[in-house]
Amino acid sequence: MILNLTFENPQAISAIPLNYQYYLGSWVYKIIAEGDHDFARFLHQKGYVQGAKNFKLFTFSMLQVPEYRLEGFGCREVVGK
Repeated sequence: MILNLTFENPQAISAIPLNYQYYLGSWVYKIIAEGDHDFARFLHQKGYVQGAKNFKLFTFSMLQVPEYRLEGFGCREVVGK
């Protein structure tokens, strides 16, 4: 399944952690669970089977932020305009 998400920021500046994939995946599970709790549980516990492999996790491409800078101790956050 491929999802293409587009986010808009009404604020001038916002910060997200560099390890945003975990938080984004958790958010997607939460949204799915609000719509269909059984489907969310299926995805989380079993997932889809292809041969001997189970696929139940999300993968994400890098977020495409037009203007950003790395900020924080050890560059923990991406700050975008």
